[in-house]
Amino acid sequence: MARTIIRILKKSQEWKEAFPILKQLRTHLNEASFLQFVQEAVEKEGYQLAAFEDEILKRL
Repeated sequence: MARTIIRILKKSQEWKEAFPILKQLRTHLNEASFLQFVQEAVEKEGYQLAAFEDEILKRL
């Protein structure tokens, strides 16, 4: 049975890995501005970025 996980991304490396997906939604951002935005939002507003992971999708 496939496992599906939703996890909070807490480290800048995890945010970098999520950037290509978010770039599709926020086309005006480059990686540096995205990382700066997330870092500031986490520090100032308690922002959390989450990722959906599915074992089946990882195999594709």
